[in-house]
Amino acid sequence: MMEQALRALARRPMPLHFTMVAVVSGAPGPDGWRSGLARVQQRHPLLRAGVVEGPGGPRFTALPEVPIPLEVVTGTDGDWTAELVAEVTEPFSTGPAPILRARLLPGPRRSVVILTGHTAVDGLSVAIVLRDLLRAMAGRDLHGATHGLPMEDFLAVGDTSGAPLRPEPFDARMLAAARPPRVDRLSLGRELTELVCDRAHQQGVTVHMVLAAALASAMHPFSAARELRFGSQVHLRRTLPEIGDSVGFYSIPVVGPSPARDAGLWASAQRFKDDLDIFRQPRRVADALAKLSVIGRGLPDRDDPAGWTRAIGQTLAYDILLTNLGALPMPLRYGALRLDEMWGPAGMVGFENEHVVGVNTIGGNLTLLYTSRDPVPGLLSAARDTIAEEM
Repeated sequence: MMEQALRALARRPMPLHFTMVAVVSGAPGPDGWRSGLARVQQRHPLLRAGVVEGPGGPRFTALPEVPIPLEVVTGTDGDWTAELVAEVTEPFSTGPAPILRARLLPGPRRSVVILTGHTAVDGLSVAIVLRDLLRAMAGRDLHGATHGLPMEDFLAVGDTSGAPLRPEPFDARMLAAARPPRVDRLSLGRELTELVCDRAHQQGVTVHMVLAAALASAMHPFSAARELRFGSQVHLRRTLPEIGDSVGFYSIPVVGPSPARDAGLWASAQRFKDDLDIFRQPRRVADALAKLSVIGRGLPDRDDPAGWTRAIGQTLAYDILLTNLGALPMPLRYGALRLDEMWGPAGMVGFENEHVVGVNTIGGNLTLLYTSRDPVPGLLSAARDTIAEEM
């Protein structure tokens, strides 16, 4: 079911994967990173698999002897922006390669590592890999092996052999070529992050909903008269704890209209709450998964641009995608290593006017990473100002 959808996505004309950036102090040289990746690969079974071409198209297969590739990039002076853009736009090989790769920018005091997961890996999985990588390089125990079970094993997924869905179409034109995106980033800082968390709790909403409302408000002056379509990732780990730390695709994309333009921040946040709360129920997540699987089996071949336009327009088209990993239970210290910054996830589908904001919170500091080929100037700062005015 879901594997069929992922295999279909692997055939798509442009890359689709999740990328995270971490800035680390006290890290070893490239050999230390390679050794750490090897230990992480042994913990997570899916990292010992890869996508290979077969008679029926791409498929996942075991590749126990193939290491996670690590590219070492020098001469960047710690500026990782161009390397992130390269990762977002570079397809994964369909040859015998793992579904995770790494890019290292070594420095005398701080190193930058960029981790990218293939279609079968979600943003939270990449964050877990990063945490385990730092633990491994610090010589710590990785707490045993995890499983590699697909999400269907945790949900009561019904029969998905019915007729293809015909949701309301949306005008989402696929790009003819994957031109490089632009990247912007912003940190709320610990003080504003704490205020947002406290005020969201008082209002009965989540930080994700506040961010969505603020981004919608910031985007409205630059959008057409129609309603914006807003995308979120519903993370199954929060409703199905038995997934644990396993690496895989355990998220469901949800797309719907954003609140009216004249709605205030808290009214908008409440609207997002009403739309997203239903996916706290495993049965509703299972229904969404079943629908996505049906759509996945009908996705077109790589050489059918019009088919991809139809498929994306009916399923994943959004004006803004907010992928929020939430407050990650990750320490900042790992022996002599320190996690100074973490950004992302970044990842794009490849249609016109696509805007993706990846969010995570570590050490009480919330960061936003904005990726778009048609960026709105000052989007992140406008959203921050909207939030700050309400605190």
